[in-house]
Amino acid sequence: MRLLQRSDAGEFSLTKDLDSDKAIPPYAIVPHTWGADTEEVTFEDLTSGIGQDKPGYEKIRFCGEQARQDSLQYFWIDTCCINKTNYAELSQAIKSMFRWYRNATRCYVYLSDVPLGTDTDKINPQSWDSEFWKSRWFTRGWTLQEFLAPRSVELFSRKRERLGDKNTLKQQIHNITGVLIPALQGAPLSQFSVDERFSWMECRQTTLEVDRVYSLLGILDAKIPILKEIEAATAFGWLREKRIEDTKGGLLEDSYRWILENPEFKQWHSAQQSPLLWIKGDPGKGKTMLLCGIINELDKPTVETALLSYFFCQANDSRINNATAVLRGHIYMLISQQPSLISLAKLLDLIVQTSESFHVKWIVSSRNWPDIEERLVNAGQNLSLELNAESVSAAVSIFIKHKVLELAQRKKHKDKNRDEVLVYLSSNANGTFLWVALVCRARISAAPMGSYIHKKR
Repeated sequence: MRLLQRSDAGEFSLTKDLDSDKAIPPYAIVPHTWGADTEEVTFEDLTSGIGQDKPGYEKIRFCGEQARQDSLQYFWIDTCCINKTNYAELSQAIKSMFRWYRNATRCYVYLSDVPLGTDTDKINPQSWDSEFWKSRWFTRGWTLQEFLAPRSVELFSRKRERLGDKNTLKQQIHNITGVLIPALQGAPLSQFSVDERFSWMECRQTTLEVDRVYSLLGILDAKIPILKEIEAATAFGWLREKRIEDTKGGLLEDSYRWILENPEFKQWHSAQQSPLLWIKGDPGKGKTMLLCGIINELDKPTVETALLSYFFCQANDSRINNATAVLRGHIYMLISQQPSLISLAKLLDLIVQTSESFHVKWIVSSRNWPDIEERLVNAGQNLSLELNAESVSAAVSIFIKHKVLELAQRKKHKDKNRDEVLVYLSSNANGTFLWVALVCRARISAAPMGSYIHKKR
């Protein structure tokens, strides 16, 4: 976990990654709804010292000042405290999100679409109640766990005026969201049925369908390894077992115990020459619950090293009623139990083997890492960008001209200024696209080009 801190001068910086809960100091946290990607301050913006003119920076200022009023030095906001280009970090953040919100000392909900700000508004709640009901905050998927996890949640308007907390506003929030009042008051979520907790999400939206599942992990106390390449259908199929058992009245051991002693089942379970067991029956005969019971039994710790993979289809749900979803689900579960199946070394060996034995053509790009070179250097053709520096440099020059023209048009710079920037970028690019892109992005939201070049000189 990485935190923000505010200096006495009002500037913000990130701490190092705090990899242990014991190392994390008291902090505030800011649930909010995201604007457009170009409006939010990112991890890269903060580490590059830019982004102050983005609309999303207002949320950072708000939380920094509010945290200081509450004698807190640190705070967290998801837009910029997570390096989303680092897959491992993003995966860990998604799995830890509920815990981070639960452990926060203070939680400030920033309702950017509730414009309360006058003295009359403060005295008369009816003046802002309609805007409160219409707030986008109550329609988003991630905000559900952000609201339920913390012990105390305070809600603020766009003008930073405190509207109340989730206790004083519990009736309005219950009426808007359907979340039961005891849950808003901090009752353990395990007291509410899985189906009930699912229902709180039904009218909410997420940008990605798979995020509907990920945002429920903490609420359902479910642990699913995050693998973005496996899409939402996999996660929905995996989580469905919890909902099935709860919806059908719970899984009773005595109701499925008989099948474990059934000759056909025992034959399938013990004999290597019986790879398939087909359980068939009319609707309502208990097929699904039998499978839930079998899974529970097979999933018990044993000395055997066999892996268990399962997936529940549902005929009326297009996300999980097709062969692609089933295959993804099984791959997903096998990888979660045996991470070595997706190790880079094994993948590279597979590439080499299939290139030699099958009619398969691969294109692989990577950095110049020795462990990759060791496996691929003799596997086929090698194209080094360093050995093609002239071609790369020409491509970078074309990119520079395009970006300078784009900047000049956006900033309405004169020809002399534009030419100076072109020379500066061409002289310092060193054959890399990334440096040019970062400098140009910084210039879009910073000082005029001429002053920037003068300062660098």
